[in-house]
Parts: sequence; C-alpha cells; structure tokens
Amino acid sequence: MASEYRSQPIQFTFTDAQKKTHTYVPDFMVWKTTGEVEIHEVTLTARQDKESIQAREQAAREICQMEGWRYVIHTEATLPQATEEANLLALYRYRPTIYANTSVSSAVRARLLGGASREIGPLITEIAQVLPLPRPTVVSALCHLLWHQVIETDLTSRLLFVNAALAPDMIVRLGEKGVHA
Repeated sequence: MASEYRSQPIQFTFTDAQKKTHTYVPDFMVWKTTGEVEIHEVTLTARQDKESIQAREQAAREICQMEGWRYVIHTEATLPQATEEANLLALYRYRPTIYANTSVSSAVRARLLGGASREIGPLITEIAQVLPLPRPTVVSALCHLLWHQVIETDLTSRLLFVNAALAPDMIVRLGEKGVHA
C-alpha cells in the first residue's frame, strides 16, 4: 500500500516521432511502503485512442522504466467503485504499524497456509481465544493485514463493515505478501 503520495509531482519531457518536444505532468506519484515508486495517470477510456495520448503514455512508460518506477493508468473502468472505495476508506485507518501484531500475523498465516480460506468471524474468535487477546486487538490486526494485502478478501462486491463490525461471514485468504512473508 501507499506510504505517501503527491499530486502532479513531476514533469516529464519527451520527443515525439516528429521530433517535437513535449512536456507531461502525471496526476500522482506514489511512494509505497515496500520502497516501490509508482506514477499514476487518471484518464478516460475514450481518450486512449488519441495518438498524442499514446505517445505520452509510451514516453512515460520509458521514463518510468529507466527510473525503476511503475507506470499505472486508471480509467473510469478501473478506478474503485462505491463499495470498494468504502471498504478502502474503512481500512485506511489501520495502515499504521501500531495495529500490527506479530502474534496475530503468525496465527493467521498458520490457519490460512496452503490456500485455505476462512470466514473472518470464526477466525477472530479462534485467534482471540488461542492467544488470548481482546477481540478488538485481533480485529485491528486483521484490518492492518487486509490494508497491507497480507490477507485479502473481495472488496468490490460487499461492505467489510456492517453496523460498525467486520462482517463475520467475509471470506479471507492469504494474499501474495502473506504467502511470501
């Protein structure tokens, strides 16, 4: 996940096929907690066919590749929709390391190894009993793991929180970062 971002952070200069010089200011630069850097551009799908846009995107990809950055284009089709946005906003507060709990992380990994999926409600209850920890500590640690993609769930089709509590039947599994940790 993102550690920091900045709007219109940098100006790229490039030369097109007709040897004309252009400048381009991407929408966002994101510095991820992993050390990765991403340049993000938000545009409309309808604009993707324009030759000038294609040249700009190609130049941006090349510049990003030289810098070791990732170039990401978002359109109205790829931006988070209402449910995913609500879920991300709900998880956002759990990004700080104060919510990390190594005991909970270990317990979750042990229970989800090998591709296992579990309902989050029973998982919370089991971990709270085994460790023993208060439920709010376990919930906060699980939300931290969700934000950092150590565990994952479907954020697009339904809300994670119902009546200010995690939906107990929400299915979680290890994310890519959880498998390789």
